[in-house]
Amino acid sequence: RETIRVSVAIDEASGLLWQEGCVGPKVQKGFFDLRDVESNFKNWQRADRAWAARAAKGERVRGPKGTFTSYFYDGAFHPFGKSWGAPFAPRDKCPLAPPSPPVCDPLVVPLPSVPCVNPPPPGGGGGNGRPPKTPKP
Repeated sequence: RETIRVSVAIDEASGLLWQEGCVGPKVQKGFFDLRDVESNFKNWQRADRAWAARAAKGERVRGPKGTFTSYFYDGAFHPFGKSWGAPFAPRDKCPLAPPSPPVCDPLVVPLPSVPCVNPPPPGGGGGNGRPPKTPKP
């Protein structure tokens, strides 16, 4: 079973991980996920995670012992183009959208301490806060 590519919910507005309350819209995108690679070898997994963190920054990012990330074994061969074959998922969650202001309701006492917005008039109105004119026969 192939486990290195996964679908992740992303906030399209920010490109970060989706959480309830993001600006949105919520979209599904494919990413690399190396958590299960070489899972029987914990030291190898640590090295894989370190490589993935460097690779997420791009090609030629320095690692231990003078090594660096490379799309393939040398800089001339690019079977997937200048890409890892899939992007790495973002680690951060999207910022939450600001809350909508409360609706002004003169029947609610006390009035909210934050500014409120008037609801649209019933029946569409004229857009000026007054009720629409009654048509003449």
